[in-house]
Amino acid sequence: MASTKNLEDLEDCITGEKVPDLVNKIKRIISLEDAPCFIMGYLACKDETFREACDYIRDKLNISKNNVKEVELEREMADLRHYFLKNISEFNNLEGEIVMVNANGFEKLWRLQFVRDQVMAAHYYDQDVIEEQEKTYKDLKKKVLVVTHIGYSLGEEGFEKAAASAGMSQFKRFFYELT
Repeated sequence: MASTKNLEDLEDCITGEKVPDLVNKIKRIISLEDAPCFIMGYLACKDETFREACDYIRDKLNISKNNVKEVELEREMADLRHYFLKNISEFNNLEGEIVMVNANGFEKLWRLQFVRDQVMAAHYYDQDVIEEQEKTYKDLKKKVLVVTHIGYSLGEEGFEKAAASAGMSQFKRFFYELT
């Protein structure tokens, strides 16, 4: 396990921004008066780095451990709509204003397995939640920070396909490939 110091030194391989920059970006989004209830983003990295980065983000945003939910994405899933619908009441009953959902395994989703859907997989994954937030999730009283992990469970090729797709989503608020 890397120390916090090492984690703070990790850089996004595209922009050179570091993990503390990501936390500041999320803080700015959450503090906006008209901030969306869902803040969708991606971390492309090794499994252990994802866990450490999520703990770091949670700690820096003062999110209670009770407000962190872990979701293992499965091949047959297209997005997290049903998960959120099923859990609105639970989320609303939690203390604090933010719920953090750590979704692991984006590279496994079925849309990424078909060439014609690869580019749009992340776009649809985010869009299906974001565009529904005003009517479908109108009872949600919290801000939900969704940190979706792109890992190596399907090898380097699966990682690359998923990362390329995540970069194409117009609905994401952040995408960091931590190296």
